[in-house]
Amino acid sequence: MKKAAVFNDLSGFGKCSLTAAIPVLSAQGVQCCPMASAVLTNQTGYEYHKCTDLTAMIKDYIDNWQKNNAHFDGIYSGFMTGSKQIELFMDFLDVFYEENTMLLVDPVMGDDGRTYGIYSAALLDGMKRFPERPMSSHQI
Repeated sequence: MKKAAVFNDLSGFGKCSLTAAIPVLSAQGVQCCPMASAVLTNQTGYEYHKCTDLTAMIKDYIDNWQKNNAHFDGIYSGFMTGSKQIELFMDFLDVFYEENTMLLVDPVMGDDGRTYGIYSAALLDGMKRFPERPMSSHQI
């Protein structure tokens, strides 16, 4: 069975993030390995939401998955709470991104031509620093 590391938030209300990725990948026969960037009461497109940032856990994901010899056919990144998460996700790529790994980066910046209120200039600058690696032709 193929495996994908999915770095995204978990929103309690709204059809997005890990609540969407897990069933879609599972239906495709892919084991989804979620790495939560944050837990939200609902997605940020709603006027009211509460976000619990999980940046402090990301290094633990990297360390433990590396110790457990994890390898991924695909890596997907979605919602990130700030530039520190971007740095840590790049560290994740340094460890787990391999020649035949499919990489999909979805910056999750806003909807309908408007950025989300949580999205800052520093976060945009961080997104621009993502490595320009060619997408693999390897299919998940």
